[in-house]
Amino acid sequence: MIPKLVSPALGSKLKGMLAPTALGALIAPWLLSGCASGFMEGLAYTSPEDLAKRGDLVQGPELEKLVQGANVTRRHPDGYVHTWTNRQDGTFVAHTASSFTWGNGTWSIFDNQYCISIRWITKDNGYIGTESGCNGVYAMDGKTYYAPTPISVSRKGARYSEIRFD
Repeated sequence: MIPKLVSPALGSKLKGMLAPTALGALIAPWLLSGCASGFMEGLAYTSPEDLAKRGDLVQGPELEKLVQGANVTRRHPDGYVHTWTNRQDGTFVAHTASSFTWGNGTWSIFDNQYCISIRWITKDNGYIGTESGCNGVYAMDGKTYYAPTPISVSRKGARYSEIRFD
């Protein structure tokens, strides 16, 4: 039986399929997209100028307390929103909200910077590349941002995304 949530026109196309599987196939892309969850839309951007003037670099024990065991949400410069949980052993599994891409990662703190390395994998293509680097975590206006240290204000048009540690 086709669930009542499916229109009669779509229901006739789904006959012969398992309804839970068909319904899941319809809902999963929506749930994984930015449209389904407001947390992705609320991630802020800031300019290098604003961050250099008003941001405070989070350092030492305060940085360690912020990132250890945290559920992390960030918008990558390519626009994708990634989420993961920093495990105590320095590992995590990252997920991309709007595609079937994930990665095995490691995190650490080095020289007052939050460092990550992620080996990205896709459902269809397997391994697609590695992202690796260290950046500072800056506090500004009740939010945290992930940006290079020191901040270069000469990078015209650059913008840095909020990163959340919940």
